[in-house]
Amino acid sequence: MFILPNVPTTYHDGITFYQIAEATPYYVSPCGAVYSSLKDRCLTLADNGIGYLQVFLKLNNGSKKWRKIHRLVAGRFIPNPENKPDVNHRDGNKESNGVNNLEWVTKSENTRHAYATGLMKAKRGPEHHLYGKSASAETKAKMSAQKMGENHPKFKGWYVTPAGTFASAPAAAQVMGTHAKQIIRWCKSGKKRAEGYDFIPATSEGQALAIAA
Repeated sequence: MFILPNVPTTYHDGITFYQIAEATPYYVSPCGAVYSSLKDRCLTLADNGIGYLQVFLKLNNGSKKWRKIHRLVAGRFIPNPENKPDVNHRDGNKESNGVNNLEWVTKSENTRHAYATGLMKAKRGPEHHLYGKSASAETKAKMSAQKMGENHPKFKGWYVTPAGTFASAPAAAQVMGTHAKQIIRWCKSGKKRAEGYDFIPATSEGQALAIAA
């Protein structure tokens, strides 16, 4: 769902463009084109090096900045009542910046979608940073002496944090520099989902989501 904002518009080559608030000489269309009233033409879009299209704008405060097209379109046309931080391409195509292909998402939602669409892939084999490395005999003994993470008989689910997905709250707390109880509270309450915290239950469906996260 998108809305046409009540802002100044301009018409060019059969397309209606809507003014960009932080850079008023420029206008963006619902399909992701950017028009400059200074040059009386649509601006050329550039790849930012990782597949996202962007445009160079002179802002109202006098500074010049690159702005990603998908964020310009979402910010102008798509309501964000939950104040979600990221913009997702529904079909996984970073160059498809039409308003119907975009949606506001949380960090964890964005990560899951990236794995689901193939934009991100889990590193295995030679690509994994631990490939070819072996643990010491002492470490192996400790690992085999106790059940940890998903292998624990009371395992309940995965804790998703900005630092990664963990099979236990203590493991997440150690990396995040906080207490396990705090991790449990952040992940399970739902109040910090916009910041990348979530909890995935230990079900077959949850396991698939955890692998993706």
